Amino acid sequence: MATGLTDVNVVIPDLPGYGTTDPMPGTHSLVNYADAVAELRAELGLDRCHLVGHSLGASIALVHAARHGAGLRSLALLNPVSTASNMTATLGKLYYRIAAALPAPVARFWLASKPAVYVADAFVIKTRDRARRRWILEQDYENYRRASVPAMIESFLSYYETPFEDHAATLGMPTLLVTGTRDGIAPPAVVTALANRVRSADLRVVPDVGHLVPMEEPGRIAALVNDFLALSTVD
Repeated sequence: MATGLTDVNVVIPDLPGYGTTDPMPGTHSLVNYADAVAELRAELGLDRCHLVGHSLGASIALVHAARHGAGLRSLALLNPVSTASNMTATLGKLYYRIAAALPAPVARFWLASKPAVYVADAFVIKTRDRARRRWILEQDYENYRRASVPAMIESFLSYYETPFEDHAATLGMPTLLVTGTRDGIAPPAVVTALANRVRSADLRVVPDVGHLVPMEEPGRIAALVNDFLALSTVD
């Protein structure tokens, strides 16, 4: 993909408990994930960098920016989940509370079996492209299959104790916020309210797209983020 950026190194963290990295010894909270990103930055010497996150990653990025944002040149939040008060969030909390009460093997089936993933994805995948829908489902299933059950449960429940709007009010770096008109998890009204708390916010609402904007519209979102990164810097 042609971009407006040159000589850029991209670092994609493998979050503890979600990929091949071992789970955390403590709770998989958004704060602990944000601090883990800070430790990775310190280890790699990333004193000055841009930070981009999607969904859970965007929520972690927001908390990280509030706690460790002095060296961030910019922040891009794609479909940031920042509310626990709508119907989707209420159902999600019940779903993960049930998982927390189940024996580990049953909880894994409840959260990460193909039927569970496919039913959950039916609520978030909005693309009409059948091939892309199948690809997203396959990717999500593999991600859930590898994930730690405690990491999935603890990180989701951590949303309910995280003051996202308070964190947003502390941000000083240029911040891009993106969601889709059909996103029921990070709906436009909620992301707009979050953007209104940020001092230097650029809000983009993508038409006819749901919660998975990077996967449903990768070219469009890559260009949007790339343009933002090319123009946004804090010196």
